[in-house]
This record gives sequence, C-alpha cells and structure tokens, in this order.
Amino acid sequence: MGQHQFAKIGVEIVKIIDDHNLEIVFMVPSSWVSWLKLGYKFEYQVDETSQRYKAKTVQRGAQIDAISRSIVMIGATIHRHKELIPGMSGIVKFKFPIRD
Repeated sequence: MGQHQFAKIGVEIVKIIDDHNLEIVFMVPSSWVSWLKLGYKFEYQVDETSQRYKAKTVQRGAQIDAISRSIVMIGATIHRHKELIPGMSGIVKFKFPIRD
C-alpha cells in the first residue's frame, strides 16, 4: 500500500498462517450440540495425504444456522504432523455416543 492509500472495508490486507496450530473447521447438525462437547475425540481423514489423524473438538460456533440447522465446530489434531498444511481438506469421522 502506498503512503496515501487506505484499506477498503471487507478487503483482506493481512493473512496469518500458523502451521503449528492447524484448525479443522466443519459443520455438524445442530442436534449434535447435546452430546458433541469440547474435547470430544474424533478422526480426521485428510484427502491430500490419504491418512487418518486423531483430533478433538476445541471450539463451537457462536450460533446455529436456522436454515441448514447446522453449527460450525472447530477441531485440532492431538499431535502435530509436519505433512499437514493449511488449506487441506478431508472428512471428520465420529464414534457416536451410545444411547440408553
């Protein structure tokens, strides 16, 4: 940016990428909120590596989307893996709790 230029509203000017604390962002049905708590362990299968990694939930979205009846969840791998980099995609796999 030049000396007399200003950032426009909504335009990204800085992007910080931290490859030590990668997050796994995914959507789940809102009905899962009753049992999917922070610290819940799951597996993340990464398309680019064809490998599965142990992960856990670390944060829940602020609100449920009323139209899709879903909520954002954020997870993180339990151990650091050097082959994982920002932008990779995959599938989360859960073991559902047993109901009485």
